[in-house]
Amino acid sequence: MAQRTCPSCQFQNREGVKFCTQCGTQLHLESSNGPCLVMLYGEGQELIFPLKQHRTTIGRDLDNDIVLRDIKISKKHAAVVVEGDTFWIEDLNSKNGVFVNGRKIENKKRLFNGNLIKMGFTIFKFENLKMHPN
Repeated sequence: MAQRTCPSCQFQNREGVKFCTQCGTQLHLESSNGPCLVMLYGEGQELIFPLKQHRTTIGRDLDNDIVLRDIKISKKHAAVVVEGDTFWIEDLNSKNGVFVNGRKIENKKRLFNGNLIKMGFTIFKFENLKMHPN
């Protein structure tokens, strides 16, 4: 069985564990091979959300691609849209807005590798290893 080493206490955890069973440190999952949203702060079942579709919706409603239990998130809050090799985050008329690198967006904003996206209390980092940070 594969094991994962905790970066804080060096404890060997079993594969698939999201938090160190010795000290509680969040274990970083290996990035997916493609573009993804990495949850840095928030309450969710997953930590990495691959962006493989033309449009990935985010919100509290169960028919979203990424479902969040954050009370500050609208039922249909945002979408990540892929146009060729370009990724955009789009606010779907949410009540509390979408912020990229601390700035509230109007309608949509282009994403670059390393951008921080905040919705409600939830914070994601956009990762696309094919891109360089902007």
